[in-house]
Amino acid sequence: MGGAQSAEWADESYKIAKNQLPSILSFDPSLDSPQQIGMPIGWQVTASDPDNDTIYYKFWLNGPKTEGKWQILQDWSPTNMCYWRTDEKDVGQSDIRVWIRDGEHADAEYMDESREYLEYQITQEPDKLNIEVANDVCSENDRSVYYCAKGNMMVVKNRIFLMGSDIDKVNQVRYFLHESLNQPEGVLGDPNNSFEIWIWTWGGFPIRTVITTKTGQEIEKHYLFSFKNKFEESQKKGVALIEACGE
Repeated sequence: MGGAQSAEWADESYKIAKNQLPSILSFDPSLDSPQQIGMPIGWQVTASDPDNDTIYYKFWLNGPKTEGKWQILQDWSPTNMCYWRTDEKDVGQSDIRVWIRDGEHADAEYMDESREYLEYQITQEPDKLNIEVANDVCSENDRSVYYCAKGNMMVVKNRIFLMGSDIDKVNQVRYFLHESLNQPEGVLGDPNNSFEIWIWTWGGFPIRTVITTKTGQEIEKHYLFSFKNKFEESQKKGVALIEACGE
């Protein structure tokens, strides 16, 4: 009887456990979305296998470059990171997928587990435009300076505009002005006159300018507005000073 018990114990003790599937713990990019074209985006997978089998990884891309179809970005290998080297064809949103397998279950045509990262955005490199924000107290069309005396202050009409060789690439300009002015948020400039706006003011303040190009890019410029020197220069040149309090 003792021998029978020993054999039964041996049968129970030496049952071979089935090989278990690997699993994905995390799948993340090295750089957060969005990124500009030309940036290599690293995609790293953290995975584990209960049996310590070698894990193999396969990466896929689905986006503008692949015309909306899943294509292999990096074929099966034991390397748990893949680099997506972006270019102009990647501009827009893409999905990235990883497959893993340990070679004990699914064959090379399929996988043991997968995970996706959706809607990673690649943007165009911002246009490098030869454009600056400027201001003056008069214009080429009207060489007069307009003012209004208010107590001890003199409020002067000022022109804010763009200058530079790339103005023809600009679609829209918004000027964010001092809160004390009328319509301080997002005043649109006139595209027919160097994207100018006119304001009445008595002092200087910083201006935030958002320039939208014809390709849809937004470029932000900051400008410290001050008109004292412009006013003094105009008076030295003999520019007419006209009172216009009712304007």
